[in-house]
Amino acid sequence: MRRRLLATLLVVVVAGLISAGLGTFLFARGNARQEAEQLALSRAEAIADAALQPTPRTFGESRDFFGNPRQQERLRQVSGSLGVRQLGVLYVEVTGDSAPRVLSSQVKRGELSREDAEKMWTATFESLSPDQVSTKVLSPLPDGVQIEQIDPLALLINGSVGGSNGDVAFAAAISRFRTEPHMAVAFVAGVEASMQI
Repeated sequence: MRRRLLATLLVVVVAGLISAGLGTFLFARGNARQEAEQLALSRAEAIADAALQPTPRTFGESRDFFGNPRQQERLRQVSGSLGVRQLGVLYVEVTGDSAPRVLSSQVKRGELSREDAEKMWTATFESLSPDQVSTKVLSPLPDGVQIEQIDPLALLINGSVGGSNGDVAFAAAISRFRTEPHMAVAFVAGVEASMQI
């Protein structure tokens, strides 16, 4: 009787230790992924704000801007100083005669003040459907990141999006200083999540 009680007690203690260890491991793993996503987001935002001077206004200007060897070197230096080894660049644009494009042209013609237009842009972006936003790759995305994982409409509305794919956390961000609300150049930073716990 004593042996059974001791064996049962031992099994309960071992099972408790195993479940506590497994819970701690899973919590730490999830926390590492979350921290990696936050890191990727902050770095993508910093690069977006630092890398675009002057801000390209069209796809052609963006392609020429990032095709310039001096700009490529500058982008490597900026991203390298932030610890980002792989950086992709996307061009995101609202297509057709949608409201954000119309508002932009009204501001250019002086029919609408920039302040009034900025108030309207958020509401009009939220009314768009995903097929009204196109995305083009200007520079290859980081390993493990697919273009389908980046929601261009959410990117235009929020200014940044992020996620993870396996052991790679990524974020895409657009510059807060962009001049054209209907288009943006987005920087996609990938960060390896330390899952080797």
